[in-house]
Amino acid sequence: MIQSCNDSSNPIIPVDNNFIYPLKIGNHWNYNASVVYSNIRPDSIKNRLTNYSIELRVSVTKDTILDSLQVIEMKEESQDYPDSYSYYSNEEEGLIKYAYSNTPSLVLPKTSAVKKFIYKNKYYNSIEELIKKQEEIINLSKTSYDSIIILDQPRIIYKYPLDVGQEWIFSPSVVRINKEVIGKEIVKTNVGSYECYKIQWKYLDSNGNTDNDFVYYEYVSSKGMLKTEIIIKDLAIATIEHPEGIGQVDVKYERVLNGINF
Repeated sequence: MIQSCNDSSNPIIPVDNNFIYPLKIGNHWNYNASVVYSNIRPDSIKNRLTNYSIELRVSVTKDTILDSLQVIEMKEESQDYPDSYSYYSNEEEGLIKYAYSNTPSLVLPKTSAVKKFIYKNKYYNSIEELIKKQEEIINLSKTSYDSIIILDQPRIIYKYPLDVGQEWIFSPSVVRINKEVIGKEIVKTNVGSYECYKIQWKYLDSNGNTDNDFVYYEYVSSKGMLKTEIIIKDLAIATIEHPEGIGQVDVKYERVLNGINF
């Protein structure tokens, strides 16, 4: 929920250019993640689609050495997926991601008559698989002994100092992804109202044009990630009997903060 006003009973906590992602060991964030289908056509396929959500937790677990680098381990867990881990460092340049183990969960796929989703002529078994693939369009370097994937080119998650208009290369390979701080907005959640940097992921083709069918926003506050919003337009639905597709749908994924311990 976006809110644009303030009052004494609902103070808005600001964010400023001194923002550094809060990676203190022991910090944790609880999120509700949901998928909602809309603009379903034809109407006859509505019974194949069910909105759903899960609860998950992200925690800063420990300092560790990874490939000779000092990094912070962050753990993501829910009752529906195996635990996953990502490895970051707060540096002068920004918040840098160096590696991960397993793929972070998004939303639990529910049993349905839908067999495949088609996006950009590629097939996916679920919405969360589609989103994960879009997030992971980069080259990978190697897998360590404990199945940690080391990124060949570390990602700049947030480039410091964050400010409106700031843009940087997030992934230069395969499909180029830039991130841009497009503004500030007030986001109201169960943990309070926060001013956030609104950051857009920009998927660019070879001509520099942005993909408008996969829209990805992050809302980053003084407490870290407050909200993620992804909109996928004109997603085709296929079945075994009709691999070419039986209809189309728009999908909205949201991850919203509903609990924090600091």
